Amino acid sequence: MTRNALWTGMVAVALALGVPALARGSEEAGTASSTAGRAALVALLGQLESPDRNMRRAAAHSVDTLGAASTASMASELARLRPGRPPVEVTRLLERARPHAAQDGGADDVLDGVLDLSPAEGGLAYAQVVTTLCLMRALAHIATPDAVLALAMVAMDSRGAFVLEVRRRLAGLGERATAGLVLMSHVHAAAAEKWAISELETLGTRTPGDAVQTKSKEVLADVLTAYGRVQDVDALPVVMSFVNADRGLVRNAARDAIAAYGDPAVPRLREAYGLLVGEAAPNEWPPAWLRRKLFEALDRIRLEDVETRVRAGLALAQDGRFVEAVADFDDVLARQPDWDKKGELVPAYVFYAQSLVDSDPRLARDMLEKALRLDESGPRVPQIQSLLALLEGKALERRGIVDEEPFRRALVLDPGNAEAGAEVLRIEDQATSRKKKWTRRAMEASGALAVVSVLILFTGKRRRPRRA
Repeated sequence: MTRNALWTGMVAVALALGVPALARGSEEAGTASSTAGRAALVALLGQLESPDRNMRRAAAHSVDTLGAASTASMASELARLRPGRPPVEVTRLLERARPHAAQDGGADDVLDGVLDLSPAEGGLAYAQVVTTLCLMRALAHIATPDAVLALAMVAMDSRGAFVLEVRRRLAGLGERATAGLVLMSHVHAAAAEKWAISELETLGTRTPGDAVQTKSKEVLADVLTAYGRVQDVDALPVVMSFVNADRGLVRNAARDAIAAYGDPAVPRLREAYGLLVGEAAPNEWPPAWLRRKLFEALDRIRLEDVETRVRAGLALAQDGRFVEAVADFDDVLARQPDWDKKGELVPAYVFYAQSLVDSDPRLARDMLEKALRLDESGPRVPQIQSLLALLEGKALERRGIVDEEPFRRALVLDPGNAEAGAEVLRIEDQATSRKKKWTRRAMEASGALAVVSVLILFTGKRRRPRRA
């Protein structure tokens, strides 16, 4: 087998599986390999060679909408195209499609430029180029680590003919490209590893410590998962630092990554357990049991601190110190947004909002909406919705609009909403008063009209008609 054939086969497997021996933990491969999904993708890609320009563009747009389930199929199609035409033909077509100069047009401009050319105009490399560019755009839209991996691997094709377009796509993804490049940096091909490491440095993520410096919990979770999949020993201390993170998505990703490391993580786990518990873990504990006991101890300590803060906040709320109670609860929710007892905090937010209805209606609305998010199906939902309707009615009144409907809606939601009931009675009293006033004025006007009519009639009788 030639070196080129060996490389082609290896990369095909890497793309289909998401890097050799890294597929565990990824459920996309099995879903994306379904026959129906693959057939739909192939059919759309075939339409990219239609003589009809509109059909080519419509097919490219449809490929963009296939979603993450098609990632492995797209990677397989790219692997199939990899031998392709000679690089000089590919480069010539790409240069022709780029507007003005190779450095000017964006990645979408290049794809649009190729789609504007008919297959006859594009030459023998047309099918390879238009399909590759279309799949690259679709993978950039998906932007999962496996999709970014498949996209980045195109940089190795046709002696780097697509490098410029790949870099533009990665630059558009920004930090979302990090996890995919981490996967690529561990492909068993020196050129791919070197290129991926260079791109990570371009993103400012030279080390694992740099890679986790992000405000996005989704990006961080993907990066931690990627390190676990490639079993990067240098990144192990960084991954370990997130196994007790406050955010559940990040915490679970770190713990899954530690499990993916397997035996290399065991010394770190034993060290962490001994420091936390104060005694060494028994040597007979298997790695899975060691992880379980460590994570249970971490959860217990983290939740004890949270519950202490919550108890303090509830005590403040019971004393009517709602501002301080809500401040404590906000801190708890910032640290533990997926805490499973958030419903206990709702009354404090509701009582605080009630005290703000007249003095600060905007803040009152914010507190009520937060309470609704904390427990969307809890027993206080009607009361919260009733108060929101009350605020709506008062807001209309401040704009000079008197509308009884929001207050009546508030009463239907919560018959105990005394303020809404008072507003309804006030509006009804005002309506009754206006009605009486207008009735009295109408009667007075009618009486005056009757007097005038009598006077006219009396005057008319006294006046004698002239003789002819």
